[in-house]
Amino acid sequence: TPALMILARFLQGVAVAAVFAPSLALAGDIAKAGQSGSTLSLLTMGFGLGVAIGALFSGVLVGFGFAVPFVAATALGAVGLLLVYTQVGETVEVGGGGGGSPSPARGD
Repeated sequence: TPALMILARFLQGVAVAAVFAPSLALAGDIAKAGQSGSTLSLLTMGFGLGVAIGALFSGVLVGFGFAVPFVAATALGAVGLLLVYTQVGETVEVGGGGGGSPSPARGD
């Protein structure tokens, strides 16, 4: 139904918002000294390219049925979630040694 598709798109937008900022922080953390600008540029370019290719790919998939692009996006999202959960570790140690900047989230 259209209402379900609107809800799914809303949830997808929330998920993208939840991933975008942390991915920039992660890329900044793992970038080599002096290369954070290039690293972040490459990441944001990848996001833009993904949006463009995703739209083209969805156009092909919709030929197989209206729900097929949503099912494909859900499957790819699940694979991405699994990869992030199993492959991405902490990039910055928190606590212990001091030397970090105060964090309102930690109550500093």
